[in-house]
Amino acid sequence: KIVAGTCGCGVAETDTDSDGTLDCTDECDSDATKTMAGTCGCGVAETDTDSDGTSDCNDQCKDDANKTEAGQCGCGNADTDSDADGTSDCNDKCPNSKIKLKPGFCGCNVSEIDSDDDGYPDCIDGCPHDNSKTEPGICGCKAPDTDTDRDGLANCKDRCPNDEKKTEPGLCDCGIADTDLNTNGIPDCKETAGLLANNLAPTPTPTPIESASPTPSPTPTENPLTTENIPTSTPTSTPTPPPTCSDNKKLCSDNLCKECCSTQDCSNGNLCTADGICIQVDTNCKICKGKKCPKNKKCVECLKNKDCQDGFRCNKTKFTCVKPTSNQTPKRPSSKHNKGQGPKQIQR
Repeated sequence: KIVAGTCGCGVAETDTDSDGTLDCTDECDSDATKTMAGTCGCGVAETDTDSDGTSDCNDQCKDDANKTEAGQCGCGNADTDSDADGTSDCNDKCPNSKIKLKPGFCGCNVSEIDSDDDGYPDCIDGCPHDNSKTEPGICGCKAPDTDTDRDGLANCKDRCPNDEKKTEPGLCDCGIADTDLNTNGIPDCKETAGLLANNLAPTPTPTPIESASPTPSPTPTENPLTTENIPTSTPTSTPTPPPTCSDNKKLCSDNLCKECCSTQDCSNGNLCTADGICIQVDTNCKICKGKKCPKNKKCVECLKNKDCQDGFRCNKTKFTCVKPTSNQTPKRPSSKHNKGQGPKQIQR
């Protein structure tokens, strides 16, 4: 060099990338499109496709002028959080509820609180403070709809809860039928033993008539129903004496010997079945001897008629075995195991 030039003595006036700017003043002497590194550096264009003021090289959403980062919702979708709960609307199924991100059972603005911890939120639990019931049923919350005698009426409404033939004590009280064999309007339980045996009503003694001369006593033919002339012959039919039960059996109202006549005869909280057998009940639905468990995971006696013994049907509302009324004929359960074996015998 004989002249210092642009680069000064000792530095060549070279323009490597032929962009018109000498290498000594060109920050990108190998990039013909740039003379300064800029935001993106040499070799990378400072293009801003979405014109948002951020070069594409630093813009994660180079086609979205509203975003430079994908955020929760991704490019092209606003990260709006309407309820300010920290979750963008694009991921919040309850965008206007701060307490929930999903509707759940109760809906966006209702809490999923389960006060009695029975697996049913209060919003759908008819008994939110009773973990043994989700509906009031017949007896209401906090009271079980137990039907001990299986007469179709819950104990809370049944004044004779251990007598399947009565729901009211009547004149003879629970456990005793209000039978009136002689149809005289007085139940047999209130009749005197002698009059019931002879089917006679007492006749009052005749009142003597005052007269000047004594009156002879009437002969038996004149007053055949005085107490002196009540027939003393024995009845034509002698009642059959009740059977003698073994030590571990009880004589029930149907005149049959059974293990139990009612649940009160069973120990350890066991249940007396209609055929007089004490069965074990596990409240966690780990049930012994034929108990069932429907969708609500509560222990019931039956789900279908075939779960009940012959002569009983399954009440589909209470899931208990009940005797059908006179105008209903119970359907006998069909079973592949009974083919060719004849009718099933019921042991008592």
